[in-house]
Amino acid sequence: MAASYRRRVRGDRAFKKLLTRLPAAVRDEMVETLQEGGVDILEMEQAGATVSKRERASLTVKVLPGALQLKVGLVGRPINRRLWWAKIIERGRKAQIVSVTRLHRGARDVWLGRVRAWGVSARRKPGDLVSRYQMRVRALAPHPAVYAPQVLDARNTLGGKIVGFWERTLTRASAGVTDD
Repeated sequence: MAASYRRRVRGDRAFKKLLTRLPAAVRDEMVETLQEGGVDILEMEQAGATVSKRERASLTVKVLPGALQLKVGLVGRPINRRLWWAKIIERGRKAQIVSVTRLHRGARDVWLGRVRAWGVSARRKPGDLVSRYQMRVRALAPHPAVYAPQVLDARNTLGGKIVGFWERTLTRASAGVTDD
C-alpha cells in the first residue's frame, strides 16, 4: 500500500545508475553543491520555525554522499524523535476522537512487577489495571516552517545550483578534460 504513494519519474532508475558511475571528483563537487543548497534551505527553515528554540535547533542538514541525496529538516537524531509534536505543528491536525488507555493510580508498580515476574509484554497493559475512555482532540491549524513559501524559493535556488553544476560538468566532459 505504501508503494502506491511513491512518486515515480520515468528514467529515475537509469539516472540513479548514472550517478553511481560518476567520477569521484564530480561526485565530490555534487556533494558540495548539495551541502551549500542544504545550508540555504536550513537557514530559511530556521527563520520560519515559529514555535521554539528547541524546534529550530532540531532542524538539521544531512547529505548522503553514496546516494547523492539531501535531507533537510527533522532528520533522525534522538532529539528529533523526542520532538514528535513539531511535525504536528508543521502539518496541522484534524479534529478527531481518540481512544485513550491509562493506568489507574498506583497500578504502575503492580504492572511493572508482573512484567518482571511473568515476563509478559510491557507494551500491553492488563485490563484490570487500566481505564479506557474517548477523548476529543481539537483541530490545529498548520504553522508551516519546512514547507513555507520562502523555503520553496530556496529549493528552487538549489535547483538552479544543480543546473549550474550539470552545465559545468557537461562542458568539461565535452571538452575532453577530466579531473582524474
